[in-house]
Amino acid sequence: MTRKSITMMLLLVAASTLLASCQAFSVLFGVSIDQRINDFNSDLKVGAYTDLYTNFSVSQTVMYQQLKLPSYWQTSGPFAAADKPGRITNTTIEGNVVRGSYSNGTGGNYLVTLTMVQDGIDWYIGEMTLSPIVGTSQYQPSVVRIF
Repeated sequence: MTRKSITMMLLLVAASTLLASCQAFSVLFGVSIDQRINDFNSDLKVGAYTDLYTNFSVSQTVMYQQLKLPSYWQTSGPFAAADKPGRITNTTIEGNVVRGSYSNGTGGNYLVTLTMVQDGIDWYIGEMTLSPIVGTSQYQPSVVRIF
């Protein structure tokens, strides 16, 4: 290999590393299902209730306008524990369906199912269903659906 070839390869590797580590990656290649779940969890973790709705599909989420209101998240079932935000964990992805668990930090544990929809190159949550797990401290036989 020539010096020029090695230099070009190193520049390509450096540019790829930089691109993959910055926001530009999402702009060029879209938001994957995994990244969307991470974004939702990040917004929950910091209590960014004004941003949670941005993880949902504008065209597929019937309750989209309600989700824009921070008060919806702060007073709605499993998400109401603002001082102890939860997160979606133990996820498995099968096609456009994500299954996992959600714990709100106050003893409420739920099975979560997310139906993801693709809009252009980005994936969004189209529907979210949380089913309480029997035997947890906040178990009530009801299902929370956001669609």
